[in-house]
Amino acid sequence: MKGFLKRKPISVAISALLVAIIITPCLATDLKDVKKRGKLIMLCFPHQESIFIRTKVEVGLGHYHGIDYDLMKGFAEYLGVSLEVLPVKPSFAELIPALLAGKGDVIASSFSITPKRKEQVDFSNSYFELRVAVLVGKDSNITSIDDLVGKVGSAVKGSSQEEIMKNIEGITRIHHVDFTRWNYDAVSEKKADFTLVDEPSTWKVLPEYPELKLAFTLPSEDKYGFAVTPGSDLREHLNRYIDEIKRSAKLEKTIQQYMPKK
Repeated sequence: MKGFLKRKPISVAISALLVAIIITPCLATDLKDVKKRGKLIMLCFPHQESIFIRTKVEVGLGHYHGIDYDLMKGFAEYLGVSLEVLPVKPSFAELIPALLAGKGDVIASSFSITPKRKEQVDFSNSYFELRVAVLVGKDSNITSIDDLVGKVGSAVKGSSQEEIMKNIEGITRIHHVDFTRWNYDAVSEKKADFTLVDEPSTWKVLPEYPELKLAFTLPSEDKYGFAVTPGSDLREHLNRYIDEIKRSAKLEKTIQQYMPKK
């Protein structure tokens, strides 16, 4: 970080700024744009272990399944338009850049509301709350946050878990992976001492890894929301939609449909 703060020639700094503006346009999508287009474009990063968004491979590529998919399909109907799903590549970290580049209208991908992300995008109200679990090997002595000092953690690059790890003092290194399941593999194969994953993931995936265990859950709650470009009026409409499906119990029914049994 100190190296980053070193002075650079003014011409170089201005050139870098101009390049950044050119390659990262922030194209706010409003309701009128969605209505004119006739469809809502949902940005996501599907993965097969997710109960929020996965490719329905048993049907074929281009077919999707999960809580976020169903909620966005409902939101599109609420707006009177169709839904288009646009998976980002090559990683989860591309979600915000894709949104800010105008490639889609809303991020719906088990997307946690975090301080860092709120500096870049606007979030809807939360529609799902959860805990973050700390997974370790069965023989590990890790039982608290203090025990993570000097340890290597595994996280998906660009994930909220990576953000949490960066805020925990003393972690030696972060081992980056592309998919949530690979976090489990990293700990299992001793490439990392622990990983942080959303608790619903443990209900579905942890039984497949008998060599791993849940050490503890972090004390603070994590919250999922839908992200839109800064200043977009889609945020207001998303909040109204979320309020409506909460009152009607449609949200709870949708979640329970996909929620794995503990």
